[in-house]
Amino acid sequence: MKSEFITSDHFDRKDSIPENLLIEANKKALKWVSADPISANPIIKSWRQTFQKFKTQKGARCSVENLLKRAKQGKAVQSINGLVDVYNSVSLETAFPMAGLI
Repeated sequence: MKSEFITSDHFDRKDSIPENLLIEANKKALKWVSADPISANPIIKSWRQTFQKFKTQKGARCSVENLLKRAKQGKAVQSINGLVDVYNSVSLETAFPMAGLI
């Protein structure tokens, strides 16, 4: 498995990212969640199987599943702060879970 890291200082400013970043990402996310129910979606199934190998609370879901589910239900992922918005938009567009430490 390959991991990538990006480090940055002062990246929490909302004015440092495009205003429509999450709007576009929410739209692009729909290509990943066409199957109903969402649990039958091949991408979601794959992430659930992977996520179940970690020690988590029973019923916990991978972050990308929650993001994609919101997009599918028309409950667009909203802005939190610059860093979170960037990695949420990447997750939505690629169906790959991303995270950050603030």
